[in-house]
Amino acid sequence: MMRFYGMSFAAVRRMPIRAFWLLNDMIERVRAEEVLEILPAHSVAMGGEHVKRIVKGLHTRLGRPQIVETVTMSDEDIRKARRLFGAGGSV
Repeated sequence: MMRFYGMSFAAVRRMPIRAFWLLNDMIERVRAEEVLEILPAHSVAMGGEHVKRIVKGLHTRLGRPQIVETVTMSDEDIRKARRLFGAGGSV
């Protein structure tokens, strides 16, 4: 995580544990996406079944995004947003 996000060891240690694991999971997702992007070039040299196993493992790592917390806006916040961004917005 320190290398990926450019954080110091001390900053990582001060991080709340929930935030640490959330960011850690995101690193795995981003790395899997990066590998999936370059995989077609490597698959030519590697061949069929081996590539299928690698892709399946990467898709497992990639997973599906999860909503950690849902926040709803109060009526007053919606009115403020409409005043700020205009009535035509989808707030």
